[in-house]
Amino acid sequence: MEFRILGPLEVADGERTVPVGRGKQRALLALLLLHRNAVVSRDRLIDELWGERPTDTAATALHGLVSQLRKGFDSGGENGLVRTQPPGYLLAVDPAHVDADRFEQAVAEGSAALEAGNANRAAATLRRGLALWRGPALADLTHERFAAPEIARLEQLRLTAVEQLFDAELARGRHAAVIPELEEFVARHPHRERSRGQLMLALYRAQRQSDALGLYQDTYRVLRDDLGVAPGPELRRLHAAILRHDRGLAGPPTRPFVGSRPRRLGLPLLAVVLLAAAAIWGAAQRTSASARVGPNSVAVVDAAGDSVEAVELRATPAALAAGSEAVWTVAYGDEAVLARIDARSRVLRRTIVLGEDAPTDVAFGAGSAWIATAPRHRARRSPLELGGVAHGLPRRLEPRSRRTTAWRRPGAQPQPQRRVHGGHARRADRHARTGLVRLPNSLMARIAVDGGRLREVDYRALGPAGIASGAGSIWIANAGDESVARLDSTTGKVIDEVAVEQRPAGVAVGRGAVWVANYGSDTVSRIPVPPAGGRLAVSSTIEVGDGPTAVAVGAGAVWVANADGTLSRIDPATESVKSVKLGDVRPVDVVVAGQSVWVAVAERRAGG
Repeated sequence: MEFRILGPLEVADGERTVPVGRGKQRALLALLLLHRNAVVSRDRLIDELWGERPTDTAATALHGLVSQLRKGFDSGGENGLVRTQPPGYLLAVDPAHVDADRFEQAVAEGSAALEAGNANRAAATLRRGLALWRGPALADLTHERFAAPEIARLEQLRLTAVEQLFDAELARGRHAAVIPELEEFVARHPHRERSRGQLMLALYRAQRQSDALGLYQDTYRVLRDDLGVAPGPELRRLHAAILRHDRGLAGPPTRPFVGSRPRRLGLPLLAVVLLAAAAIWGAAQRTSASARVGPNSVAVVDAAGDSVEAVELRATPAALAAGSEAVWTVAYGDEAVLARIDARSRVLRRTIVLGEDAPTDVAFGAGSAWIATAPRHRARRSPLELGGVAHGLPRRLEPRSRRTTAWRRPGAQPQPQRRVHGGHARRADRHARTGLVRLPNSLMARIAVDGGRLREVDYRALGPAGIASGAGSIWIANAGDESVARLDSTTGKVIDEVAVEQRPAGVAVGRGAVWVANYGSDTVSRIPVPPAGGRLAVSSTIEVGDGPTAVAVGAGAVWVANADGTLSRIDPATESVKSVKLGDVRPVDVVVAGQSVWVAVAERRAGG
């Protein structure tokens, strides 16, 4: 049985199309399919199918709809495709039998091939995946509220795949052949700077420099008239390179851009297009402090970025959290530990053994440290390399008693989770403080620290790389689609979303803005917190060190930990950047406690 959602909803059994009914029966199948291989509660199914005011007979009607689905294409009963599993129902589907899953696999394989320099394989794989589309995703269910997030996600992934295909074709030297496709794509998506840059490059390589320059002028007018903005710095650099016939533009690029999604405005274009302009990239305002920090320690930097000290851990740190009187770090070595460093004396006061698993993240709230762990065999992979993959169970540790408590989802078997942020967002009852965790199915969930119960939030994160609370909201940086989402801190509903740079790795809130560390483009995006009803927009993009992995706000500045062994200090008023050299180490996290900046540093890997 094959399920198709990349177009109108269809179910096929070989060459035969299987009837799936209309109305609520069709919507029920789509809802179960969007949450395939996961239990969807009866309450949620009723809410989605009947709205906020279901009829008294809704539960009975739901049972009848499920029975009709089973009669239509499932002869296996309770062990078939549609299964009854408390507290609701589950649609058991092999990913190989869902066109959307096959498409995502093709995009992943195509991206990997492109990154490895195999442009021919990348182009073939991406075209195979794009051929699965039969029209807009779930085209016959666009009116259903529950379908909107997945439709939007798949559409963004499709656009990304098309632009990656253009990258592959340019890398193959097929610039002339791909121009018609690029022109059609740009006409349908006029605000996507990445594809406009690709078309400019293709035109230039096809000896059509005047057309490439004319396209830039058209881009300038479209962005100014439609959105009130100018082309981003990457497109401006490409324009300048074309004007001077830069040698870096000639021939297939040696390293095609493989970011998973561009932002619509000011986005990075093919970095390799600007090889000859590389010197311009490194022109940020920077000074250097003396390196004093060894690996597997916590560096302490003063507010000016001049003085650097270190607290030795003798274990590999994974993350930091700042409490009222102490800085907490989780680390792994011979044993997994939680270390408490006195914030004033900068002395390691306590080391608490956590057990066999390795810690991956920590936060402090409600008087306790909240810890996430990963299986021991994955311990030596950094949180960044995990890419937001969830591992371990969140545990609460009370510092005075040193007792830990593991939290589990009510009514379910223990499932792997990763603790990604501990906040103080208020729930509607005003008494239970909450934090956020990520569940294995990429849904965000809230944990009530006073009650220890997990409740799913109706937001499917796309590879969450960082979470922060501030300005009355929860902010989630998604590496999967290179965006930042703003959620209401009480309801968990999405307020707005904005695209950022390549591979965001961390997010922080302060000084009237949201700051996003973009690992893939060596930048920090500044997103001013808008007034009530305003929309999110990136106001500026600031170049920092190589591979920013974490960001924090405090002590009069924005602080960015970079994988190249530096700490960047951004002045929020001038956006000037000062670089503090920490040494031959790999910073993995940064927090601010009082007027000091704390950076967890690990040993630098071979070759990077």
